[in-house]
Amino acid sequence: MKKLIFLFLGIIFLSTANAQGQETTFSVTFGSAIPVGSFASKSINESAAGMAKNGLFMDLNFTYTPENIFGLTGSLFFSDMGNNDLATSSRLEKMMGVLYHPLTSIDNQNTTINQWRWGSLLVGPSIKLPVGKGTFDLKAFTGLQYTYLPYQEIWVTDSSNQRFYHIRTHNQNKVALPYRLSTSLSYPVSPNVRIKLQADYYKASINHTLDELIFNTATLQNVHSSSETFKVPIQTINIGIGLVYTL
Repeated sequence: MKKLIFLFLGIIFLSTANAQGQETTFSVTFGSAIPVGSFASKSINESAAGMAKNGLFMDLNFTYTPENIFGLTGSLFFSDMGNNDLATSSRLEKMMGVLYHPLTSIDNQNTTINQWRWGSLLVGPSIKLPVGKGTFDLKAFTGLQYTYLPYQEIWVTDSSNQRFYHIRTHNQNKVALPYRLSTSLSYPVSPNVRIKLQADYYKASINHTLDELIFNTATLQNVHSSSETFKVPIQTINIGIGLVYTL
């Protein structure tokens, strides 16, 4: 992906195409975000499994095309995806079984799981090609991704042994370097407005750390502290529909 972005930038700066008027557009796109690869895996034995479910995305895009074909583009990209509760609970229970073995004399147990969420500020090169009355766009992006990790937690109390066992997400806030390849096909519905269909491939990598804690319930003293980190490759296919406004 890095090589593709650098190639596009090289084409833009080295191109000798004749300018035929510039164009500036702003677009809004909504659609479905579909996890793929390890990000969609539900295997409790795969450390990279993201256990993500289908979600939604929103793309706010600004593109400046100073020449006939080549331009520069920027995007605010947001995604919200569910988490497979059953698979995630099974993995947490497996971790708890290692931390607290054997799982006997349990007084109370609770599991909490929530969403994958992230927002990205992205920039990159773009290529615009006419297709009949429509326009085909190819864009490549990189930038910064702010990720709000799904909070995952399981706790068990064992009063007979005066122990409270707790596994939880260490830090929900992470920054990553994402890559995105976007294609779209748009058709005019008025002189300054086009409707478009968009398909993206999005990729980033996140470290998700879970703390493993044991407390003495009588003294409230922490008697054990460790952590386990999962390197999760975020990968999604995004398919949506939007409007393009020529400014």
